[in-house]
Amino acid sequence: MSDYKELYLPSHHRAKQNGMVDEHIVLAEKLIGRDLKDGEVVHHKDSNKENNSLQNLMIFCSNKAHITFHRGGLPI
Repeated sequence: MSDYKELYLPSHHRAKQNGMVDEHIVLAEKLIGRDLKDGEVVHHKDSNKENNSLQNLMIFCSNKAHITFHRGGLPI
């Protein structure tokens, strides 16, 4: 079970086997006007996985960039 809010969207390109997609993924895609590319990661700025307000979401080009950010590096 996920810690994230989920939506039932079985045709979504990031849907899990049960047809669920993390809500923050869908909202981030709406924010940028396109599907997330393979490898792109959505980050919750306030670390609250339930706060999916658009102001709280940040997109990284890769998991490596996301990890670098968490380690105090600048986002790539």
